[in-house]
Amino acid sequence: MLSQSFFINWGEMMKLLGKIVRWILGVLWILCGVSAAGANCLETGILLGISGLLLLPPVINKIPEFRHKRGILTAGSIAVFFLSFVFIPLPDASEAVVVDDTADEAAQAKSEVKPEPASEPVQSQPAKPEPSAKKSKENAKDAKTAAKSEKKEEASEKFDKKALKEWLEEKLSQNESVTDKERKKWEKVKEEAFLPIWKEIVLEDVESLGNDYDRIVYHMEQAQDIYGALYGFEGNQISGIRQIVDDLSALLDENKQLRSKYSADLEKINANYQVASFYITQRLEQSYSDNILGRLQKEVDSYQPQNASDWVAYDVEYIWEDTPTAGDTFRIIHVDSLNPFPQQGAYEVAYYDTGSTTQISNSRGFVQEVPVYQMIENTTEFENDVSECLYINGLCMDNYHLLRQILSGEVLSEQDVSQLPTAEIDADSGKFFVGKWADANSEWLYMEITCKDGEHYQIEISDRLSSSEFVTWSFTGVYDARIDGLVYSGGKRCDLYQLEETVSYTDGKGTFLHGEGQSILWNDNKEGYGEYASFWQAE
Repeated sequence: MLSQSFFINWGEMMKLLGKIVRWILGVLWILCGVSAAGANCLETGILLGISGLLLLPPVINKIPEFRHKRGILTAGSIAVFFLSFVFIPLPDASEAVVVDDTADEAAQAKSEVKPEPASEPVQSQPAKPEPSAKKSKENAKDAKTAAKSEKKEEASEKFDKKALKEWLEEKLSQNESVTDKERKKWEKVKEEAFLPIWKEIVLEDVESLGNDYDRIVYHMEQAQDIYGALYGFEGNQISGIRQIVDDLSALLDENKQLRSKYSADLEKINANYQVASFYITQRLEQSYSDNILGRLQKEVDSYQPQNASDWVAYDVEYIWEDTPTAGDTFRIIHVDSLNPFPQQGAYEVAYYDTGSTTQISNSRGFVQEVPVYQMIENTTEFENDVSECLYINGLCMDNYHLLRQILSGEVLSEQDVSQLPTAEIDADSGKFFVGKWADANSEWLYMEITCKDGEHYQIEISDRLSSSEFVTWSFTGVYDARIDGLVYSGGKRCDLYQLEETVSYTDGKGTFLHGEGQSILWNDNKEGYGEYASFWQAE
């Protein structure tokens, strides 16, 4: 009994050990199969997995009993395991040849007694090729990385355009900056997809502002801040637009400095600017009431520096041919200095009507309301300032139109605009326009262009409508190298009928450009009068 029990226990132990071995080998071979499948060796992975499953006790128990079942399954598992290695890819034949050839050459070099001549180059040992399994893993990793990047790009392209437009419109209308939460939300949108939507909304706002360049600059700076918050303020795709807005802002600042020298708008002053003869009789003195308040006011004014003066100016009449005298009508001329007139008499005065009046009382107590004129003392400086102001207005107009064209996508990319030269005055190039010109399509439309100071060009155009009716235009332009033409702003048109002149407008704008051959084309933005005109040198 003892010996039989011993043999029974020993048999049970062998069965238990067999199960343990099968479990270990089965699990290892299955893991090897998973690794091989992950390394793009699918056939090898499947066979290793099958060989592992055939060893697992639970799988063996599921299979119906037959003679020598466990032995046959074990042998089949081992056979499938070794068969799986047949499908592992071998290194390329070309690489093996290189290695073998190199090894043969090395063996041949060792067998030779004489060393190779020093003049022959020594061949370096080529690097050992990487196993194909490692290459397969790297390729699989690169493929996964590429797939992830593609998914990110697809996600960035999929966004709610309507929500983005509403958000931009709200930001621009409320003058609000971008919050961190908003930035994290919208910066995921690709710049190429965001830019057209941004342009569309900004263009609508710019066009709604008309020619109010100050508001346009303010609006564009806000729009650029929103764009920069998402895509950076340097190196983005609106660098050209930013340059145009900066140029426009600088031009507006320069114009404000010019205008600050005068009490009224320069264009209005230029429209009313006249030169006439006046008989100056006296300087107008401030009258004070004969009471304590009047005396106190006179005392206070005596301590304040006087930098201006008002003068009584009458029309000039001639009793004798060369003897001027004061007429019946007078007005007050305001001067920004104390003593422009050394004595009583007739003077040629450059002035403009301020549109205001003042009350004057004479020595007898009668009060009369008279107009006030502003005297322009330095006419040369004034004319230069007007020309410079008109030139800057023309550049502002150019930048405004260029901004609209880029926002609408009609011309030039932002990169092209960033490389545009700044507008410079080129007197030599502008000389082409100087001279007398006649319209080839009309018998009575003439033009004369003269260069005033090497920079500014005076343009005079006239057209005869009938024997007693004429139209004249007067412009001050400058040469703009970017368009190779003359630019003007603040042009004046006058209608003359039976010797009576009427000013039609004083805010004309346009350009004169090279036409075919040696002709000049007139692009009039105010009324389009020169649409069909083609000016050629007049004989």
